[in-house]
Amino acid sequence: PTHLDLMYLNRHFLVSVDPTGLAPGAHSAYITAHDATNPARGKLFEVPINVIRTEKLSMVPRPRVEHRETFQPGTIRRHFLEVPSGATWATFSAANMSKDVPGKFVLHTVQLLPKLVVRTLEHHKMFSLAENGEWQHSIPVRGGPGMVVEFCVSKWWANIGTVDCQYSVTFHGVRPSNNNMVMHGGEGIYRLDLDSENHTEEGQPEIKLKTSVQVVRPTEGKVVSLGGGTRDILPVGRHMYELQLQYSFSLPKTAETILNLGMLSDVLYESEMESQLWMLYDSNKRLLGSGDAYPSKWSIKLEKGDYTVRASVRHEKRELVDKFTDTPLMVSSKLSSPISLDLYSSHPQAQVGGKKISTVSISPGRCTAVYIAPLSTDKHSKGATLGQFLQGTATFAKDEAGKKADVYSFKYILPEGGKKKDKGGKDKDKKKEDGAAYEEAIRDCKIGWLAKLGYMTKEGQDLYTELCAAGGNLTSVQSARLNNIMTVPEVERDWAAVLEQADRVILSVDQAQLLAWLGMKSDARENAVEVKKEMDKAKLQLVEALTAKGEAMLEKGEQDKEKLLGLYTDIVKYTDQTDVKVFGFMWKLFRQQGLPAKALKLSVKQLEDKQTKDNEKVVLESLQALGWDHIVRFIELGKPARYPGEYQPF
Repeated sequence: PTHLDLMYLNRHFLVSVDPTGLAPGAHSAYITAHDATNPARGKLFEVPINVIRTEKLSMVPRPRVEHRETFQPGTIRRHFLEVPSGATWATFSAANMSKDVPGKFVLHTVQLLPKLVVRTLEHHKMFSLAENGEWQHSIPVRGGPGMVVEFCVSKWWANIGTVDCQYSVTFHGVRPSNNNMVMHGGEGIYRLDLDSENHTEEGQPEIKLKTSVQVVRPTEGKVVSLGGGTRDILPVGRHMYELQLQYSFSLPKTAETILNLGMLSDVLYESEMESQLWMLYDSNKRLLGSGDAYPSKWSIKLEKGDYTVRASVRHEKRELVDKFTDTPLMVSSKLSSPISLDLYSSHPQAQVGGKKISTVSISPGRCTAVYIAPLSTDKHSKGATLGQFLQGTATFAKDEAGKKADVYSFKYILPEGGKKKDKGGKDKDKKKEDGAAYEEAIRDCKIGWLAKLGYMTKEGQDLYTELCAAGGNLTSVQSARLNNIMTVPEVERDWAAVLEQADRVILSVDQAQLLAWLGMKSDARENAVEVKKEMDKAKLQLVEALTAKGEAMLEKGEQDKEKLLGLYTDIVKYTDQTDVKVFGFMWKLFRQQGLPAKALKLSVKQLEDKQTKDNEKVVLESLQALGWDHIVRFIELGKPARYPGEYQPF
């Protein structure tokens, strides 16, 4: 309209734009409004109008566009291209047509997606072109009606010289039937259809699982009001509420780990919550790291052990933070080596584990089926928690550039681990007589309680006497009694009783039979599984008894070197000297024999495996024996940092 009469209500007007006469590129114009009674006041408001005209693509042999330009320092060339339907990645190729002038360039690409941040499909790359040199780079794209990508090429402002450059953009596409692929291990064979809408593509499907993700529920959760001070009070006296969540998880081995609160991730300023923060602690309450809304930025290498995560979510409405009380935490641990899933070209081949798929030709208008077989081993299902899954990537292009650019997320939900097969033979299938089974269960229960009752109490002594009088295999009884005595704090422990009880355990074990079994290369007997279980149990009990005997001898002041070294020789027949079960005897033996450096080496290894105050105390004693007081002082001063009394506040 030429004019707009504004009163005390808002009004709108329609604008019609005809872009048919515009050249390809970005165009802008403005509608300005002025006061009709006083035009000299200048414009009151303006309405910007931006129009993007895309370039026409050459569709033969595949969608592409090509240009040849002369670049001066700071020259910028912008190209807006409509992404063809079915395209999943684009390849930018550049060639220096100048024979004697190299050039340094910048490539910046952007494709905007609805309700996603601009960096989702934004790429920035700096490259150099030697004389007559070439360069190529691929980026992911999303194809479809109205989907436009911008390629901006510029010569670096500080790169002197004029360069004649020829460059092109070519679109490729291998599109799966499902962009978000989730496979359950219990479903069996998973089918996936591949399609190429524009040109025949060579494909090489590949799926690799790279991380193990466990889902952890909060063990504690409480909402606190932050209105006690002036820092967390909003204007007009509005209080801020904070939800404090605590999670506990364990790692079976060292791995790169990422923590992710899925309900709060990938949004920061646009989040409905006022703030979110998580802090990671080890078993000693030592802070290891912290993070916020972007999980991929906060990768932490964690050792094997137990960990605690404390998360904070804040908002001024209590009822809103209450809704996040059960928010799960996803703990992603990188696998030591990726797991490749087996892919086949037909369902029968996937059923029998036949010939795997290598390369396929994907033609327009015809779907190519790929069949994915589940994992053939329960290695990763053993010990898996509820909801645990493996996550990785799926690629379908054969071209190396396409493999790097066109990558999809793939999740494999782990089923319940398989139960161990009973190899005990037919006789094992027969249930024991009810009476015998009852008696055995009662005896096992009593042995279990023997290890819990105080060995000086009347109940504990009566139970021990009763079990010994009942006869049978007394190794478990004697071992439980020994464990009961060893549970007493070391300063109050009766070492004479320990020595006497350890000798009883050692005498009850047939060491000749145990050594003969350990020396067997293979056991082909029908009851080999039962025998292995019994022998492993006897070996553990014997090692514990030998260790307890050695500690008791040292604590009682035994000076006979031959006896001590003989006991050492017996222990290393069954286990390594670095075994945590024998650590208490080994370091004391080395100290008593005048080998403090060897005791220090052993104790440092134990401290590296598990950092506790007790292990560190042993290290300090070894250092003091060596006279290294400067290191002792350094470790002592660092104790408050390594073993805090409380978690750090948010």
